[in-house]
Amino acid sequence: MHIRFKRREKASFRTADLGSWLHDIGALVLNLDSCTHLLASPNLDAGTRRAVRRSAKRTLLLLKNMLPRRQELRSPRNTSCNINAVVVDCVDMLRSKAQQEGVGLEVALTSGPLWVRGDALTYTRMISNLIVNGLEASAIGDSVTVTSTRSGNTILLTVADTGSGVSRSVRNSLFHRPITTKRNGSGRALMHAATAAALHGGAIGIDSTVGVGTIVTIRLPARPTSRSARHK
Repeated sequence: MHIRFKRREKASFRTADLGSWLHDIGALVLNLDSCTHLLASPNLDAGTRRAVRRSAKRTLLLLKNMLPRRQELRSPRNTSCNINAVVVDCVDMLRSKAQQEGVGLEVALTSGPLWVRGDALTYTRMISNLIVNGLEASAIGDSVTVTSTRSGNTILLTVADTGSGVSRSVRNSLFHRPITTKRNGSGRALMHAATAAALHGGAIGIDSTVGVGTIVTIRLPARPTSRSARHK
């Protein structure tokens, strides 16, 4: 599999992206809607009900954290976070949406923490958007899998789905302008992810086949785990 990575070299740390912010807010509201529908089901077992409530609480917390920071995409340069912990939080938050849509949602993470530059909020926006994209491109019985690996000083994070896939002509433009095949989609998730990755010294790539699925790969430089720089 060949993935051509894309960089957004001219991305500004200070440029507001209101469209991206509104897209992210909309995705979180949709997740709350999924939680509400599941909690209204009289047949929901106690364990699943607790998981859905946790998902709703995580979503509300993320919304609260985003509201006063909507003018910023950048992360403090001296901040680090454990990307594996962020992935787990995102998957827990979106599991109820996956369940409602009949799509499997799995993780396969390398052992131990993986520290990268940037704050958890930025990566939560990035990863949750990519998961939502995968879920919305999938049908009942399909799956979305998030994986992490480390090779030397590089961390690879992938979000793979077995959904509808996209053609090469569409794929080549996904990181540069809003493109969506969804009725209510904004097409900004990959643009935001590409910008966020570039801001942290990384890059993003996509491999997709129509009718087979899509793999989005984010490549990030690993960060030394100095205690003073760590933030979950």
